Amino acid sequence: MKKKICAVCLLVSCMWLILLALYWLGLKIDLKIPAVLMGGTVVGIMYTVGSDWLLRARLIYLVFGFGAAYALLNSYWLIAGLAVVGALGVALGARRGRAPAEKNPQVVELEKKMKNCC
Repeated sequence: MKKKICAVCLLVSCMWLILLALYWLGLKIDLKIPAVLMGGTVVGIMYTVGSDWLLRARLIYLVFGFGAAYALLNSYWLIAGLAVVGALGVALGARRGRAPAEKNPQVVELEKKMKNCC
């Protein structure tokens, strides 16, 4: 599974990383700006990498991703680390696609009825 990294996504990620680094070095930076950029990164990763995940895996990934972003913004290092590990766990363990329709007897029955309808 090879996915290309979009130049805009890379720029946005670098931008919030630089802004956070400058904030931690003592510069006065409004944390709303990196927060918005971090949210865009989390959603962008979910749409790029998780486009074939089940909905449940996407939602769990978003919870961990936004949790990691919040924890990083507030310097909660342990929580940030755990959230990143959770997001990676979801990304690596997410079930791809959906269960085949043939295995669901209700779907098979409905397809038969639709074929014999007209």
